[in-house]
Amino acid sequence: MTFLNYKYACKVIIISLIFFLLIYPLKIKFFIPVHLSYIIPLLFFVSKLEVYKEDKKQIYILSSLFVVTLSYVLILSMYHSTYDLSFSKYILMQIFYYITALYLIRKLNLTKESVINYFLIAVFLDFLFCLIFKMSPTLKEFFEIPFYNSELNQEIYDSNFNIKFMGLGGKLFLGGVVAGVGVILSTYMILLKGYLRYYFSFVICLIYGILLSRSVIIAVVISSFFLFIYIIVDIFKGRLKKRSFYFSVILITIIGLLLFILYIFRDSNDFFRWAYEIIGTVLISKDTVDSNSLNGLSNYYKNFIFDTKMILVGNGIWSFNETDLGKPYVVDAGFLRVLYSFGVINLFIYIIYNIFIIMPLYIYSRTTLDKILALILFIFFITYSFKGFINVSIIFAFISAAVISDRNVSNDKA
Repeated sequence: MTFLNYKYACKVIIISLIFFLLIYPLKIKFFIPVHLSYIIPLLFFVSKLEVYKEDKKQIYILSSLFVVTLSYVLILSMYHSTYDLSFSKYILMQIFYYITALYLIRKLNLTKESVINYFLIAVFLDFLFCLIFKMSPTLKEFFEIPFYNSELNQEIYDSNFNIKFMGLGGKLFLGGVVAGVGVILSTYMILLKGYLRYYFSFVICLIYGILLSRSVIIAVVISSFFLFIYIIVDIFKGRLKKRSFYFSVILITIIGLLLFILYIFRDSNDFFRWAYEIIGTVLISKDTVDSNSLNGLSNYYKNFIFDTKMILVGNGIWSFNETDLGKPYVVDAGFLRVLYSFGVINLFIYIIYNIFIIMPLYIYSRTTLDKILALILFIFFITYSFKGFINVSIIFAFISAAVISDRNVSNDKA
């Protein structure tokens, strides 16, 4: 291997690790106990990187929405005498995410495709960590040394470690959500490039997602919808690509194998009953597989609070302890949590904020496939937000910033 190959390999490893630390909520203990997305924006402001007008517009929109949200939450928290401004931190993080993405894309000359590649590598790295941790608890402790881990996260990890596979970054629902994004982006890259490695990444993200959370099945359904829309567009344009057909066959085969495995192990193996409980609950029998997670979620929505005041202004509580769950108005289901905390207006702002994060991908893309991807990612966000409060905006910010960069670079060359 030549020096240039070594140099390129080191670059890939370093960038992949940066993406890994950004995608997953890991805080570096010995460097500074905060997330990297707090640090990298500082590098952006001291650098002299070019900023396109579309980027300035995006930062202005996100910043304006942050000011509106902060003011609204502050007023309501004073009204409720809770003084809980924690939700504003989530909104502020979206600005940090975008500036972080902006800096790394400009500094490292990343394209949209390379951003997706590094994201998929990061998911694969966590899958490797999950296998290493299962084989050796000693190595698990070694790899965790540099990172801060809260007592709550450690308790969740330890209580689930024997039945669920978790890596360094992936923790249950959040890990399943990230893997679900990997499933969708792998589908996108298969349709865009058709390379074998993206079929491989699709399978890895699917398997790892199932090991973490059954909700990844939703990502498979959304990916199927993605594929269906793309094939329909191809048909209307008179160009049905072979890889679309091949991917359809592979997808149907994978789903068929999953159902077959479920049928084989539905009565004899606790792991498979856990791993595929959502399929078992829907397709086989509600008596065969029980799900505390799904039952709890169902109860949240069955016991929806119709109190007018609650719907309009909430109760002013965003931060709560695990012991508070189950009390009136305290839930851990995405949309309901936002609604119950600060009312329907705040829920509307929350959805609008995420629309603006994804919107550049739709507005500035030049291909139908990219516009469909924007639609699919928004559907993904909406669907998963019924289950939990998801925070994968970092990858959405990277893709949007990369699309703007690709567009302007192409214009400069032209």
